[in-house]
Amino acid sequence: MKDRVWLFLQELGFIYTNIFTAYVFTAIASGVLAFIAFILLNIPYPFVLAGDCCDLHTYPLVGAIWVFIPLALLYLLQGDYMLSVILVVCGLLIFVVPQYVHFAAAGSEKRPDTSSNNSAGLPWAALCTWSAWRDLLAQCSMASF
Repeated sequence: MKDRVWLFLQELGFIYTNIFTAYVFTAIASGVLAFIAFILLNIPYPFVLAGDCCDLHTYPLVGAIWVFIPLALLYLLQGDYMLSVILVVCGLLIFVVPQYVHFAAAGSEKRPDTSSNNSAGLPWAALCTWSAWRDLLAQCSMASF
């Protein structure tokens, strides 16, 4: 009975580590992508806005879109229609791509072998996250446009 409980707790630890790593990694990726977009679009205070994107991405199903939509509305009211459309498109891309990577990272990799006591080495969640990015890039390169 103790072995089953221990195995269950190991599996539970693996699952929570995977989920936490996926959320943190995708939040940082969302913030970095937003920062690059704000720099390229010459939006004032890019570091603060990218930090907001990173912070909002940690809440489930909220994401960076809640930074981009008000900015797009602001520039729409100022009459800059092209920048407003570009901000909406960037916001949607930055919202969708990390969400795909998050869900792929949370369940893409097989769990480690729990029969052995060899727990030293690389964190499995980091490998899952890297494999999710690798799978995403492989799918994009094989897609026919």
